[in-house]
Amino acid sequence: MLERKSVDIQINKNYKISSDINQWILQELTVNKKKEKVWISKYYYTTLSKLLQDVLDITQKGSGATTIKELFDVTEKTRLELKKLVKPLEASNVLF
Repeated sequence: MLERKSVDIQINKNYKISSDINQWILQELTVNKKKEKVWISKYYYTTLSKLLQDVLDITQKGSGATTIKELFDVTEKTRLELKKLVKPLEASNVLF
């Protein structure tokens, strides 16, 4: 039988991508009651491209930006982080 491994790719300090056989999972870093940092599964996706779109959306909405400039800066920073992750995948059409 084929061994199945899950994906474990950290996107930034707050989020990482995980998977199981049926779905992509966006995990968020949080602190539990024992003050330990733990990754919790927060959002579930059927496609990797939708997960990546939502990372940008979630980051923008949770940025606390108070000006358009701040929101633009957060957006550009997140896009660059995602672009570094996605570039090798684009060539192989993994996202589509």
